[in-house]
Amino acid sequence: MTRKTSLLLIGCLALTMAGCAERRTQFRIVNYPVGGGTESFHQDFDECYYCFDGHQNLEIIASRTSRTDGNVPTTQIVHIRTFWLPRPGVTHAEPSLINATVSYMILAGPDGATFGGSGFFSFKENRKKGSMTGLLELSSLSPQRRVGQGERLFERATLQGELTAVRDRARALAIANEMERLFGPMPDYESKSENPDLH
Repeated sequence: MTRKTSLLLIGCLALTMAGCAERRTQFRIVNYPVGGGTESFHQDFDECYYCFDGHQNLEIIASRTSRTDGNVPTTQIVHIRTFWLPRPGVTHAEPSLINATVSYMILAGPDGATFGGSGFFSFKENRKKGSMTGLLELSSLSPQRRVGQGERLFERATLQGELTAVRDRARALAIANEMERLFGPMPDYESKSENPDLH
């Protein structure tokens, strides 16, 4: 991923800030460059799938494929995996709670990079319709894995957003397995604070 491609991709992210009012799945990324200040981007996602594993934890995949101004095919993936679920009426949600690992992956042609961390995810499922709405609270991400010449588009970043997902185990696992093939296994949760606002 050349510097030119990186800038084109970031430009593509920035352009999504002026979209339609109704958004089904959207995430907000805030980058905290080493030199100070912040950079904020919004991104809509075209596909969003979920499934439960044998322990009733969630696997959620949001995906978007597009092309930059340089006609470079780009794929963005948000992968959320819970390791415990809040209980409605019992679990009191607080920003400090952590119940999910979060990965944000970007592929531009043959090059790519991932950014990972943890956050809090809550949801409401409609079992009859096989769908859910969910909310990812502020999660903290840092650069993790690369393929090809993938660059660190973000040094330290936060990711949050809301989603509407369809229950489709086959599609969710197919995308997750392909990302694992390219980047390696999704890291396990580590109990530490990575939020730039806390430093």
